[in-house]
Amino acid sequence: MFGKLKAIASNGAVDKVAGSISVYIKDQLKSISTFNVSDLKDDDKYSKMITKPALTAINAGSGGLTKIIPGFKNKFIKMMLHLRNELIDLKGEKPKLKDGFKKNLPNILITGLKS
Repeated sequence: MFGKLKAIASNGAVDKVAGSISVYIKDQLKSISTFNVSDLKDDDKYSKMITKPALTAINAGSGGLTKIIPGFKNKFIKMMLHLRNELIDLKGEKPKLKDGFKKNLPNILITGLKS
């Protein structure tokens, strides 16, 4: 019984954190078209230019909210790679957000943080 209650509480926490961090993610990705496609395709460069600054902003502005999810940092890093693969178009000359970005972002965040 406690496992079930813990899972319900955990899912609520993930939903709350995902809702809170979406603002930071959107802010970080506003300038996506200023980057080179080749840099964003490279996991290390993507992490340095997009993931780490977003994580720093989230940690600074979330008031400790991210601490309620065990292993948040690692989950966040994986989630950001999944976000790139699903929601950023890297096929053109410049990167751009795919159609439906705003609609699909919450699901990508929640799925990534639950993994």
